[in-house]
Amino acid sequence: MKKLMVLPVLLGICLIVLQAQAKFDDPSNTTVIVIGEAKISAKPNLATICLGVETESDNVTQALNENSEKLAKVISAIKGIGISEDNITTTYFRVYPVRDYRTNEFKGYRIVNEIKIRTKDLNKIGEIIGVAISSGANRVEWIEFGLSKDRFEELRIKAIKDACEDAKAKANTIAESLNLTITRILSIKEQSVYLQPYRVYGFVPSAIPTPTVTPPIKPGEVNVNFKIVATFIAR
Repeated sequence: MKKLMVLPVLLGICLIVLQAQAKFDDPSNTTVIVIGEAKISAKPNLATICLGVETESDNVTQALNENSEKLAKVISAIKGIGISEDNITTTYFRVYPVRDYRTNEFKGYRIVNEIKIRTKDLNKIGEIIGVAISSGANRVEWIEFGLSKDRFEELRIKAIKDACEDAKAKANTIAESLNLTITRILSIKEQSVYLQPYRVYGFVPSAIPTPTVTPPIKPGEVNVNFKIVATFIAR
């Protein structure tokens, strides 16, 4: 008896599905596929500085000891101006032989040890670099301006909304140009979302004089980009 009662229900569901499919398969319908894009520029609230110490000697132990002592002083000085140890991390370490590029004669060993410093106080960037160099750093690789996790999420949500509005506007413009009307959206797919930080590359001189003035650093804007692919039904 229950089987007999279920059968009409199933038939009803199938009929609804078939009617919906027929509606989408209506030859009078046209699909409009567009890409919705959004690009939001914002002031950064996070900076990352990559710098380090390079030493060279004909004795690998001497080169390593000198490097370690100098970098320890650099880290101590950076912590001394309020940067926590959690915001200082090693990014690169290498020991390699040095040879004369013309004769291939062995000249000694070079040690490179680099660290990354993160700070939300952008006014502190110049001070960090100045203190590091005064303490023995002789490599400044790059400075990158970005966004904190919360700020990025806030802008990502706005970018999603803007990209959807962009897709809708494009679809309506295309439809109107062809004397059609958008009736509904068929599908939407996220294509990409990413943060485009602003990075300034530094320099690696053989010797950096001790600075007497804190270098002024002006942050550039960062961008949050979002893109979707949307398919609309028009008739």
